[in-house]
Amino acid sequence: MAFKRLSAIVITLLFLGTALSAMSLAKAEQALESKNKSEIFRAYDTFKSAYMEASINGDSGQKKRALTGIVKSGELLHIDVSAYQEKLRTFSEVPPKQETKKAAKQVKKTGAPAIRGQNRLRDVRWEHGSLVF
Repeated sequence: MAFKRLSAIVITLLFLGTALSAMSLAKAEQALESKNKSEIFRAYDTFKSAYMEASINGDSGQKKRALTGIVKSGELLHIDVSAYQEKLRTFSEVPPKQETKKAAKQVKKTGAPAIRGQNRLRDVRWEHGSLVF
């Protein structure tokens, strides 16, 4: 009986936390329109927290929304958000078409490409405190 009550309380808290998170994302998106750097920085933190939460919960919609906010707020604050831009790009990209059986057979037949050239590494040694190739 106590377990059922406890699980009901936990489910209620999770639902309430998700609702509050969605409200904070909306406020964070509004803060991006502001000229106040501290509001934009708070929005940036909110987006990062929402991204982590969405990653844990597996919510791809919220994850994309949070990534978009991270990129926009990071650019306004001149923060390097290139890693987040790459993650956001994966949401925007269309998955590549599966290769045909014929193409797969050709890859298996050819194997690795042959390396052609005259430069070869003949020797590696230390000379006067330097590595010589």
